[in-house]
Amino acid sequence: HRVGGTGAPPLRIVREVGTQLGTSGPTDLIASMSARMAESLRLGSVTIETDAAVDAEPDAPVAQVGEPSGPATVLQLVVRQVAVGRLSVTARPGERLDARTLGSLDDLAPVVAATVHLSITTSALTRSRRRLSDARDEERRALRRELHDGLGPALAGIGLGMQAARNQL
Repeated sequence: HRVGGTGAPPLRIVREVGTQLGTSGPTDLIASMSARMAESLRLGSVTIETDAAVDAEPDAPVAQVGEPSGPATVLQLVVRQVAVGRLSVTARPGERLDARTLGSLDDLAPVVAATVHLSITTSALTRSRRRLSDARDEERRALRRELHDGLGPALAGIGLGMQAARNQL
C-alpha cells in the first residue's frame, strides 16, 4: 500500500502554524505542527528532535506523534546552513510513503526548521531573562544586607557619637 495523504497542501499546515505563533509556547507550537503534519499527510509517526534545549528533557524528542513503525524517513532541519534538529516520519503500519508525501515533507522541512529555530531562540531568551532577573534579585539582596549590616550600624554609631558630643558641650 501507499500513503498519499489527504491532499492537504503544505501551505495549509504553514497557515495553521502561523496563526499559533503568538499564542502558543515553543513546545506547544512544535507539538501542534507535528500533529497537523501527521494528520494531513496521513503519517504513522512524526518525531522532531533538536540539537539545543527547548523546554523538553535533554535527549528527548521535542515532539512525537504516534509510534514509529518501520523504517523512518529522516530530514535534517537546517536554518542558515546550521543544523537545528531532525524530522523523522514513518508511514502507517502496512503502508509506505509515496513521492507526493515525500515532496510535501521536503516542502515543509524549512518551515519546521524555522519553527524549531524560533522555539530554541525563544527558550534561550526566556532562560537569559530568568538569569538576568535572578542576578538582579541577588544584587538587591546583597545591597540590602550591606545596608543592614554595614552602613546602618555605622550611621547609628555616628548618630550616637554626635549625641555624645552634644551632651559634652
